[in-house]
Amino acid sequence: MSAHDSPPKSVAKPFSGRRRVGRRIARFSVLIGLAGALLTALASVASAYPLLLRWRDVNQHALSEISCTGAMCDSSTYSTDSRWDDPDYVIDAETRFFIDVTNSTAAAGRFPQLDYSDPDFIARFRQPVSYNTPDGEVWRLYSRAVMGRSRRNLEIIVGYTVKAPSKAIATPDSLIAEVDAALLREVDKDRGEPVRARGHSPTF
Repeated sequence: MSAHDSPPKSVAKPFSGRRRVGRRIARFSVLIGLAGALLTALASVASAYPLLLRWRDVNQHALSEISCTGAMCDSSTYSTDSRWDDPDYVIDAETRFFIDVTNSTAAAGRFPQLDYSDPDFIARFRQPVSYNTPDGEVWRLYSRAVMGRSRRNLEIIVGYTVKAPSKAIATPDSLIAEVDAALLREVDKDRGEPVRARGHSPTF
């Protein structure tokens, strides 16, 4: 076999070196991007960690001041403690009763799905009636079904605290008629904006 007939030597494909370099650059770029994302996530967790610890302490403190036995809860210590921030919601898991809810609808952390009530509960108070809550309070409640501004049926419920741990003196029976009259006036004034709650009891 002559030298001219010998098999040709392997020759590098055009641009193969550039392709290898390009793949290495791509891998390096991906690794840099992942590292950056990881550092950003760690920084976010680190900045939020003190706030998470604060709200954990708030929740644990609130739970330490509320004791429940069956369907009844004693929240007198919690409701008269003004030294701590309040959780956004305190809900009895057995009865789904709201022991406490933040007053401001603009407060951070509110969960809109919990702002609605069982209509059957609201309908029980077509006449002013006293309601004993599972946490030992007594409310005078009154409700009415009305047609809202948007032509939808709305349920309005208003209430007045007759007796509560945070109230120094309970409302005497001699004033209940005045309370009922005030509730009726309040519903007439509040036709377009129903009080919203959820569960077996309203929030106020």
